[in-house]
Amino acid sequence: ALRLARARFGEENLDVADALDRVGLALKLDPARLDEAEALLRQAIAMQRKLRGEDSVQEANSLCGLGDVLRHRAHLSKSGEFYSGLAEAETACRECLAIRRKRLGNDSREVASALDRLNVVLENEGKLAEAEGAIREALAIVQRANNGKDDPVSCGLYERLSRTLITTGSTNKLPEAETYCRRALEIEQNLYGKGKPWEVFPQFTLAEALELQGELSDAEGHYRAAVAIARTTPVALNLGLPRYLAGLAGVLRKQGKLAEARPLAEEAVAISQRLPHEVAVGTQGRLEIVGQAFAR
Repeated sequence: ALRLARARFGEENLDVADALDRVGLALKLDPARLDEAEALLRQAIAMQRKLRGEDSVQEANSLCGLGDVLRHRAHLSKSGEFYSGLAEAETACRECLAIRRKRLGNDSREVASALDRLNVVLENEGKLAEAEGAIREALAIVQRANNGKDDPVSCGLYERLSRTLITTGSTNKLPEAETYCRRALEIEQNLYGKGKPWEVFPQFTLAEALELQGELSDAEGHYRAAVAIARTTPVALNLGLPRYLAGLAGVLRKQGKLAEARPLAEEAVAISQRLPHEVAVGTQGRLEIVGQAFAR
């Protein structure tokens, strides 16, 4: 589409701007091509501003994609560049959010989506109070839009809120995190049936919430469910399986099941070594559990 738009209409027009955005969004899914994705999205943003004027919805969409690219690249960067990369991602997400609020109103699903993206960046930066506020607002917007009914979007937001509450490290917030994650899992299973690919995320997050509350047997069951789903899902295999294996290995270690824990930890390490870039983006540094599983 980009090639045809350039050939037919020239280098600078709205068709080219929109195609640049779409190619950039496609490339951001490949950790090895994040630099290309960033360059194309920045071109799209500049062209949208020039041709449509500042603060268009299309510019906001490209800014949202740019925020994702910058966040992913921060996780692949050297440690000294991690937080500077996240700061750039936060700026892009906030610019996207501001434009969507201005153009679409505070109760639009697009604003909720921007808040969801911002939540992830803020959580990665350690700005946990702000991250919690952003995801709670996103969930409230979607609940109002749905008139209290549940859908796949609210399922994802429940899980994301649960993840943020766990990340705060507050034991007082763990029961709430468990409640929200069970709700996410219930919605997922009601909508699609049990064992479907996206169920892996609430299964894993629920397992963490339970483990942190000392409910090790129940946590083990949910970790096993996450691993089983991930093994049959190519995307989860590339990005999340080492994390789920490490979680299961860790909870088995706590129960003294070292013989079961070790091969799972070894498998997590092997996948991480085989797919270092993919795992770095998807796992975000949680393989410290692997080291614990090896402790005897």
